Amino acid sequence: MAINGGDGSVNEALDDLSAEMETYLVDPSKRDDPYPMFAELRKLDPIHHSKTGAWVITRYEDVNDLLRDGQRWSRWEAAKEELGELPVDERDVADGIETVRHLMLNLDNPDHARIRRLVASAFVPTAVAAWKPRIEDVTNRLVASVKGKNEFNLLEDLAFPLPELVICELMGVPVEDHVLWKEWIDELSAANRLHQIEGDDLVRVRKAAVELTEYFGELCDRRRQHPQDDLVTVLVQAESEGEQLNEHELIGAIINIIGGGHETTANLVANGMFCLLQHPDQYAALRADPALTATALDEMLRYESPARHGLPRQSMADVRIRDTVIPAGSIGITFFNSANRDPEIFEDPDVFDITRGDNRHIGFGSGAHFCLGHRLARLEASLMFDAIFRELPELVLVEQPRWKSTWLRVLDALHVGPTSE
Repeated sequence: MAINGGDGSVNEALDDLSAEMETYLVDPSKRDDPYPMFAELRKLDPIHHSKTGAWVITRYEDVNDLLRDGQRWSRWEAAKEELGELPVDERDVADGIETVRHLMLNLDNPDHARIRRLVASAFVPTAVAAWKPRIEDVTNRLVASVKGKNEFNLLEDLAFPLPELVICELMGVPVEDHVLWKEWIDELSAANRLHQIEGDDLVRVRKAAVELTEYFGELCDRRRQHPQDDLVTVLVQAESEGEQLNEHELIGAIINIIGGGHETTANLVANGMFCLLQHPDQYAALRADPALTATALDEMLRYESPARHGLPRQSMADVRIRDTVIPAGSIGITFFNSANRDPEIFEDPDVFDITRGDNRHIGFGSGAHFCLGHRLARLEASLMFDAIFRELPELVLVEQPRWKSTWLRVLDALHVGPTSE
């Protein structure tokens, strides 16, 4: 979009941007490449009041500040509105809604910090490192299953199964049941969280919430009767500050770990591989020097963040950001995929460079809700890329993928095959 100067041209450009942003908020899949739009917003209207009523935050420093400000911005207050009122005549639906509201990603401190402390021990560096042999074994078996194929779906055959298998074992959840809870969690993930969920989307999300609550509630009951060496048992038995988790907090924490434990990693692997396939020089450099994997992962997280944006927050008071005052009670949305392309922070932000240094991306979020499982996700992704480069020939796209309409930045598929050369 060209800005020609003069108030008329600028106002016309802002009107066009507002229309583009409205479309993107309602259905992100209608704009596969949102980055030119965000570049213009950062220049012309970085604190954008969208037609939906939400305030769109696009610059890195502003996004980072909001995510770290738990006093003036509340995730809990925003989350309470997304699934509507609790139905008084449908107890199971009300329980499901309350459980989803009590996911860690929906809580503010001190509740968020209290529950996070109970879970954090499973994700400290020593605990994650202890899982490396098991992750390597799973990774090698998955890669061996596609070796020699003329075509395969890297998203479904490699990216999703690895974190699913690992998180199931960590949690003590039967692997064969993942077809159930994955479908329910996919419904929750697919819902557009930028406004109150309505209509058929609300029906599906509420149904998924009920089924998740019932499934993991029964699992918790079994662990109370028969404890096992797994994270579900740890959470069932855990106490913090003399109090145990209530049932909604307990099941919410489990759903949060299960969901976050496979979505982030799967999208990191798939989005990252898509980046490499689009940039053959970077793909060749990484295959030639696997020592670049660490910086490559950071660049993948920056360039195509697994999450498009943070979950909405509600302002608890009037908040001034730069020259704009956002009124109390407003919804603010922090766009990671815009912040991670901010030229004030990143040199040549639209260039994919696996050697990029000082990469302060917000791919895993920031502040109190910084991704708890980031070490596990990085380990799983690095081992998967190492196995792909070691065991498979150079791959090429078989067909161009599409981005799905969800608050996550996720492809519909990633069909690849060996190069014919």
